[in-house]
Amino acid sequence: MADVNGDGRPDLVYAYLHNYGTAAQPSYGGRVSILLANGNGTFGGFEHSTTISLGPMSVAPHLTIADVNGDRNPDLVVTIPGPTPTSPGEVEVFLGNGNGASQSPQTTALPIFYGAPSSPT
Repeated sequence: MADVNGDGRPDLVYAYLHNYGTAAQPSYGGRVSILLANGNGTFGGFEHSTTISLGPMSVAPHLTIADVNGDRNPDLVVTIPGPTPTSPGEVEVFLGNGNGASQSPQTTALPIFYGAPSSPT
């Protein structure tokens, strides 16, 4: 939760998996949604929400909210693991505009880590 539109009320920001396909042929990928606070303990409905589609194959997104560029607007940092253990993931940074919307993402690829950590014997 963070005040993404500058009205002094904490808004709800969450990441989830969405079916981009059909029920017969699902194709899951990540999305991030922002529901603005009404000020009475409830949040605006989906018709008033902002949704950021991360695309198919962007499985299990993780979300952090921070002011990464020092403009006093909360920014969204989304990490997306690769679809397989041997494919790279990425970090997408959505700079906040201060009104509940964000700019196009700045994307950075993550390295691939092979194997599991070794355990002491």
